[in-house]
Amino acid sequence: MFKRSTQTIVSLRDVPNDQGGSVRLEWQKNPMDTSVSGQVPITSYGIWRKIPPGTAQPFLQKSLAGTVHDTLGATYDSIATVPAVQSPSYNLVAPTQADSSTSGVHRSVFLVSAQTADQNLFFLSPCDSGYSVDNLAPLAPANAQVIPLVNGPIQLTWSQDRTDPDVGSYTVYRSTQDGFTLGDTSRLSIVTDTTLVDSSITTGQTYFYRVTTVDIHGNESVPTAQLTVGALPIQLSGFKATVLGQNGVRLNWVTLSETNNYGFYVERAQETVTHFHALEDSFVPGHGSTLQTQHYSYTDGTPDRGKWWYRLRQVDLDGSVHFTEALTIDIVTSVKEATLPTEFSVSQNYPNPFNPTTTINIGLPYDAKVSLEVYNTLGQKVANLVDEIVTAGFHRVVLDASQLASGLYLYRMKTGNFVKTMKFVVLK
Repeated sequence: MFKRSTQTIVSLRDVPNDQGGSVRLEWQKNPMDTSVSGQVPITSYGIWRKIPPGTAQPFLQKSLAGTVHDTLGATYDSIATVPAVQSPSYNLVAPTQADSSTSGVHRSVFLVSAQTADQNLFFLSPCDSGYSVDNLAPLAPANAQVIPLVNGPIQLTWSQDRTDPDVGSYTVYRSTQDGFTLGDTSRLSIVTDTTLVDSSITTGQTYFYRVTTVDIHGNESVPTAQLTVGALPIQLSGFKATVLGQNGVRLNWVTLSETNNYGFYVERAQETVTHFHALEDSFVPGHGSTLQTQHYSYTDGTPDRGKWWYRLRQVDLDGSVHFTEALTIDIVTSVKEATLPTEFSVSQNYPNPFNPTTTINIGLPYDAKVSLEVYNTLGQKVANLVDEIVTAGFHRVVLDASQLASGLYLYRMKTGNFVKTMKFVVLK
């Protein structure tokens, strides 16, 4: 049999400075938790947590099954057993079913039973409830950096947080003011990935960014150090490299607009993308400020066989410097040994799927008018990558899909009687 006891739950409090999921339960001892002779002593206490409606039934100790189901009209999980040691009070850190957060309070209901050596004699406390809170903010994102992309947008990257188990998302803040305050007006985006491409920029404007980590309970970390970058004062629509047989490597790029552009230096690195140096006499003057399309080219006659990386160092009229993304080209033989393709060709883009850029290789056995266009699955043209006379040789065309939605696309190369269509996937 059971009796209503005078052991009572004194408090149910959240455990401070933890990741949530538990409360500290304190109760007063049962009067029979004593060494007085002639009484049936309390041997242990059982901690029970009420199961929310609609969930699975618990496995109960036989001695409590009828009492909990029939008398209390509720079902409980057995959480823990605490030996009785005649202490005036007891406490235990007990798990909860869910944490409370800004989305609402989630209470867990508990009761305490007092068992005796006689399994048919036990005592039940009144029920009480409490809630737990995740009150530890996650760490700020590590290794955050910003990179201006070749077509104008700015890319932010940071490392995935593998320390906190409950990371939910990352919040990116942006301003044009140095030392800005984080808030609703400066919040740019909330993402679950560790990369964000900011396309809503103005050419030539300087931007300041900070990134925070937010856990699933809404706790937000301190922000990263302020990241500063100027949007490229040029808007590139293409940057490609071509092996020219015995004449080296030719770089071609096109700007759709320019702001205070003094010019470009061509930089090159071999086998690695980290050690660039400017090529001798590689400066190409810019066009200052213009909204007209401008075409540029530079020929590097010095590379030997191997993998080479090229990038542009763009310089403003005020001396500010910006770098484009690097592109790579493999010279299988030395420049002097290089041969022309024997037929027209277009390769599968790599990488695929991609975000936001990929490379398409094309080959021409002789100079020809080339059209390289991108279409969506409805047959609508969404980009025109090449539409000009292209010299004989191997060429690499960089496709930037930052303005395209995720999905399947087709690209088609046409020159004379040669027509070939291939597919790629943009995955954001």
